[in-house]
Order: sequence, then structure tokens, then C-alpha cells
Amino acid sequence: MQDITTLNFSKNFADKIGKYHFSTLQLAFDFYLKYSKSKGFSARKSKTFKNSIGEIYKQKFVCHRQGFREEKYYTMEKRKKEPRLETRTGCEVRMDVKFVPKIGRWHIFYFSDEHNHDRLDTQFSAMLPTHRKISEVDIMQMMNMLKSGISTSQIFGLLASQAGGYEFVGYGPRDIQLDYQLFGDVIDFDATYKKNKYSCPLVIFSGVNHHNQTIVFVAALIVDETTDAYIWHLRQLMFAMKGKTPTSIITDGAMAIRNAVREVFFEVRHRLCDWHLIRNATSNVENPSFTFKFRKIMLGDYEIFVFKRKWVQLIEEFGLEDKPWVNNMYEEKHMWATAYIRGKFFASFRTTSRCEGLHSVVARMESFGIPCEHIVKVLVDRDICEIPRSLVLVRWTKKVKLALNDLSGFTKDAIVISRQSALMEFFKQLATVAAKITERYEETHDIIWDCTHLTRLQTKVLINLSQV
Repeated sequence: MQDITTLNFSKNFADKIGKYHFSTLQLAFDFYLKYSKSKGFSARKSKTFKNSIGEIYKQKFVCHRQGFREEKYYTMEKRKKEPRLETRTGCEVRMDVKFVPKIGRWHIFYFSDEHNHDRLDTQFSAMLPTHRKISEVDIMQMMNMLKSGISTSQIFGLLASQAGGYEFVGYGPRDIQLDYQLFGDVIDFDATYKKNKYSCPLVIFSGVNHHNQTIVFVAALIVDETTDAYIWHLRQLMFAMKGKTPTSIITDGAMAIRNAVREVFFEVRHRLCDWHLIRNATSNVENPSFTFKFRKIMLGDYEIFVFKRKWVQLIEEFGLEDKPWVNNMYEEKHMWATAYIRGKFFASFRTTSRCEGLHSVVARMESFGIPCEHIVKVLVDRDICEIPRSLVLVRWTKKVKLALNDLSGFTKDAIVISRQSALMEFFKQLATVAAKITERYEETHDIIWDCTHLTRLQTKVLINLSQV
């Protein structure tokens, strides 16, 4: 008997594959999953064979690129979106197992390992969907550590150490969707990244989390920078993020992007990137003194009537009354001037490159979700020792991710959580003792495995009975 976690899948491992047999079908699948991960591909269950009383006696495990998509999925009449690109290649790699009643174990009776496609380098295997998982025990442990005040980075580092490396700690689409649900209120739509070797621009959709750190939600390569292309990408973003619409968006001001935002996010506040505006001012007026004063007016914390007066003075000083670019910028002042944007929430975004400076102090609560010094002064004068909850924006708090119901998938019942913690502590003590001697480790491993398997079967029976 050998623990599958200790197996070393060498180059000639396929030659001796037939000697392995398993006590359960799930153990056989776990074995093939570990093998596939070590070889740079992912595996899934395929055809199942059952006897006359409904018991499985044969199972096929295949490469995730086995077969092809059925033709009917390309010709669906009520299709709402274009089908995804085909990733399957008809790969014939598989492992078949069969139950042998005489000895009560599952044997490998067919094995092939000749792929018709490229495989990943093993260091990236953990990114494949089948291998990108995080256990319920780790989730429970994380939640308890978080409640105890341990930082997220420390928790992640501990889990990575326990798992044997950062690549073994899961992060997938669901995590991105959760981040977007929490921090997708303000989006940076940046289409100015350097083009790749295929001359396709890279578009980045990003936001800012509760640590004021940039987080990337989605990235995409676009074939052409047209309004239709950007509309398609924005709609795909909406679809991927379950229909959530941002409240504010910041872009570089390209006309195709503006039209797309107006079409898809017609009620969203749209701000133009300060950095691009300053660059455009430099190229259109070509006077460093004008650029300096334009920037000062743009970022100045003025009342609207003061802004208008200073703008007129600026135009008259440089004789730009007939300059088309200048007149157009004034028409769009509500998209870039602090005097007009003040009081609208943009979560500290001013540029698509996320410049961290905060220039406005008045109406900072409305603009950034952070109480300004005037609010703090009032609290001090009134001898209020705690910041009122109405002034604490949840998206900036350390516990923001706890705001999502059922984030961990566990029941919130205090008794269940208490039992989980007690069992975890017991198993830690057991692991410390059992791991020191090989025989004791193997015996403990088998006992725990049998107990876990039996408990799952009993739970499944109870669920089935409750549904009758």
C-alpha cells in the first residue's frame, strides 16, 4: 500500500502503471489527477459503465482535451453570445479502471499517454481548472484566522507554506467575481498598453481594493480599436461579472471608448484621465506655461464660478479663444474639472495609471469615501470619540469581504464553527505525533481516510432520505 501523495511520476512511469490498484473509484481518480498535474495537463471523468443493479464497475478518465464540442452547440437558435473558441483537440489520452469483485479493488486495465497537443510546463499546471482548488478545511482555517486579526498576506503565506508553494493555493474566476462585486463600483478602462507582436492592443479593466491597491478584473486583446469592438468587450465584462454595473468609470478619452461607454454604461459617471489631458494640452498648445496653469485649474479645488473665471483668464492670457481643442475641452469640463467632479465617487482614481495623489480636501467623503479634515474637526469639537458608521464606507474597511453572505460556503451557526475549530485542533495534535514514524503515519492516514469516506457516505444517504 502506498500513499498517492508520495508518488514520483518519472518519465518511464507509464511502463509500470499496471501494478497500481485502488480501494475506491475516487482514489483512482485522485491518482490520475495527480499524474495529469505532474505531466502538464488536466483530467476529467468520461464514460461510466454500470451493472444491472446500477453499480459502477468501469470508469474512463480522459485528458481535458478529449473529444470535440458537439455540433448542436454551434447551431443553437436562441444563442445569446458567440460560442467560445474550441479548446478540445480529440486527444485520446486516457486511463480506464475496472472493479475486480474477487479482491474488491479497482485495477487499471487500459492506459495511453500520447497527447496530440502541447502541454503546460509543470510549474503552471496548478493554474488548470481541475487543479486550482482550495479545500474546505483551508477555507475554515482562513476565516478563523481573519477573525483573529491575522492579515490577509500572512494567511496567504501560511497556506502557501502548508501547500508547498504559492502555485498550490487556488485563485479562480469566482474570486475575481467576488472582488468585482465588492470593488467594481469604480473601473479604470485603460486601452493604452503597448501592443503585442500581433499588433493587438491590450485592454485592462482594473479597480482599487480596500487597501487602496490596484486589482485587475479582466484583460483582453482587441483586434481593432472601434466602437463596436469596445462595446462587445464591455458587454462581455458585464456578462462575466453577473450583470453588475459600475457607478463610475475613468478612460483615456478616445472617441471610440467614449461612444462604447455611452452605449453600454449610459448612466455611469465618466471621467477623463488627467495624465492624458495634460499630454494633450502639451501637444495642442505647445506652451509649457499653459500646460502648468491648465493642470492647476484642472486639479484646483474651486467653486464652479471661480473655475469659470480662472478659465476665462487663462484663455485670454494665451489668446486661445479660437483654438478648437480648448473650446472642446471647456464643453467637456464636467468630465475632468475637479470643480465639477467634486462630490462624485471615484475611489481616488484620477488617471488610468492610478496616480495616488489626493488633491481635493473638501467633499472628500463624497469623492473618495474618506472623511475630510472638516468632518474630523466637527467630530473633535463635539467631543465625539468614534467615527459614526454613516461616515465609514464599507468598501474601505478591513472586513469588507465578510459583507458577502456565505463567502466561505460554511454555515454561520456558531456551534458548527466551534466544532470545526475543536476538530482542527485535535487533528493538529494527531498529525504532530503520527508524522514522526512511517508505520504510525500510514496507519493514521488509512484510519482517517476510512472515517472520512464513511462520513461522506452517511451524509449522502441522509441528504437522499431528506429529499424523498
